[in-house]
Amino acid sequence: MHIATGHDIEHVAEILGHSEVLPFIADDSPFVDPVATATACILNDSIYVLIPNAYAVFAFMPRNYVMYEIHSAILPEGRGSENGSKDAANAAVEWMFENTPCEKIISWVPSYNKTALHFALACGCKQEGVVKDSYKKDGKLYDQYLVGREK
Repeated sequence: MHIATGHDIEHVAEILGHSEVLPFIADDSPFVDPVATATACILNDSIYVLIPNAYAVFAFMPRNYVMYEIHSAILPEGRGSENGSKDAANAAVEWMFENTPCEKIISWVPSYNKTALHFALACGCKQEGVVKDSYKKDGKLYDQYLVGREK
């Protein structure tokens, strides 16, 4: 597991900005800039940006002392069980549980992204709630599923 540093900004930004990643991690915000996002996350001491392999990046943002929100970005060539995406995600989560005060991981999954929901559930998360009409994509409001995994 590699903890991203300033030297990794370009690599992280390339993953975030990839044409088959960005549409699934960005809403209708006019402020989506992969380089600015990578820089802000990596240079923030309270955010853990983990790189388990060349194809994936997982950012963990604290919501309180023991709970972190995960954001994932996986290139197409790193997706699927045969390419280790589940192993990479689980390794990042386990690293958080072992090396930080983290006892719970949460994430928000837009209802239109069934693949992301299935991935989160396959990685040990459980659906914990729904927030109605809370994510705007392509001009349409979608519900978000709250998923979580405990230590």
